[in-house]
Amino acid sequence: MKTSLFLSFFLIFGYLHATIQVSTDRPDAAYQAGETIIFRIQSNVTGPARYEIRYSNTGKVLEKADLNLTAWLVTEVHFTPQSPCFVVCMVSQFAQSAMAGASVSPFDLKPFEPEPPDFDIFWDGIKAQLAQVPIDPQLTFLFATAASTTYRINLAGLDNRRVYGYITIPNTTGPFAAVLQVPPYGAQPGNALPFDYAAENLGVIAMSISIHNAEPDTQDPNAYQPDEPANKNTNYYKYALTAAIRAIDYIYSRPDFNGSELALFGISQGGGLAISTAGLDSRVKLLIDVVPALCRHHGLRYGRPSGHPHYILNARQNNGDPAYEAAVTEATKYYDAVYFAKRYKGPSLSLFGYVDQTCPPATGFTANNNLLDAKIIVHSVKGGHGAFFAGLYDWYKFVRGYFTDLHPYDTPVQNTSWYQLNAGPDQSTTSGTPVNLQAVFSLEGTTSQDLPIRWEKVSGPGPVQFSSPYSYQTTVSFSQSGSYLLRAVVEDKSHLDQDQVWYDIVDYVWIHVQ
Repeated sequence: MKTSLFLSFFLIFGYLHATIQVSTDRPDAAYQAGETIIFRIQSNVTGPARYEIRYSNTGKVLEKADLNLTAWLVTEVHFTPQSPCFVVCMVSQFAQSAMAGASVSPFDLKPFEPEPPDFDIFWDGIKAQLAQVPIDPQLTFLFATAASTTYRINLAGLDNRRVYGYITIPNTTGPFAAVLQVPPYGAQPGNALPFDYAAENLGVIAMSISIHNAEPDTQDPNAYQPDEPANKNTNYYKYALTAAIRAIDYIYSRPDFNGSELALFGISQGGGLAISTAGLDSRVKLLIDVVPALCRHHGLRYGRPSGHPHYILNARQNNGDPAYEAAVTEATKYYDAVYFAKRYKGPSLSLFGYVDQTCPPATGFTANNNLLDAKIIVHSVKGGHGAFFAGLYDWYKFVRGYFTDLHPYDTPVQNTSWYQLNAGPDQSTTSGTPVNLQAVFSLEGTTSQDLPIRWEKVSGPGPVQFSSPYSYQTTVSFSQSGSYLLRAVVEDKSHLDQDQVWYDIVDYVWIHVQ
């Protein structure tokens, strides 16, 4: 009887009070394929537990086992992935759970399938249809502050739809740069909100849009409909992407826009839409995407994560027909940010949460690997889908480093770059003749070589040889002719202890070898 009471007390205490922590043996949680990740598990309660290691919560279990945890003692789990990926270790004890994530050779992540051969033809046709529709802007005053004036706006879109949103104009003298925000997933009222804080703090035209055919503070009863993912012509995101293009059309029509400096900003669904729109529309000059959705839709067919909205998983759960799944796979390639990304030419700022299970980081990172221009990658080691920058408005610093027409109401603008890396100009050489490379890195406008750098080959027909692959100045030699893309990467891990984030600052250079 006493044993039974003690066991009952033990279970109830553990159920109510267990606190689990999971971490990796490296603070940056960064590994290379073939290296062993050590997950460290600690609980304040002694008792049975269980761990699972997966690529994501929708993927297959790679390894699992029961554990017997001793209060406050660390239990280690070792796992050695052999290919590029992100993995999570999920631990449960009683009713409590925790997880930690790790990256494994993320710069080597690639799509598993090629893009459709008529990708550009399809989207050129859609854009041509939109171009035939007059913009027909309708603006209605909403509110004003000392610093800015905000309006409701709606524009004519594809198939007799309207593009609804808000636009805020600074109460200062232009011309202005502009920032367009595309929305996260959802159809609830308020999913798109006025972007006045960006207008006032940066001194830009700030516009935010919904992707639904209703005012953003009302419910669209037909949100995300019609949507047949097995048909490229009836995917709802056709309306989302053309809505973003139409908003850009309008911004470019304004006489107070400076005609060139346009940034695109989005979180989650908005992150995927931002990447995709930037690839569709060359008028976008700056890209900010946070925990992006709409990336690597086909991943689940290869046992790897797919991005939200998880088309393949839904096809399996709601239909189950392999032929239908194959049709969904092919049709959704036209809406995959992985393929749009390589068409964007410009700087980018991206954030990935290592334990994000809504938009698993491997999916967005695969798209990011196709962004072949100057970029900053924020690694949020403990971040889930709600991860954001260590400083909420780090993206302000990013914009200030590239745009010149910034006119905030009461704060002088310092147009000094945040992080910037220049790998040098593209060059030509002959086989056997070394090329000199000099990377220039600056932080807040001050040039520095204090942070570690590495040079890597991204693509090219033959091997390359760097004389000093971890120096800002190096030479590189080629034994075969052809075009080579090289990458310089500077790492800043000085924020790990305080913010549990670290930064990759990346730039690329082409070398053409005759």
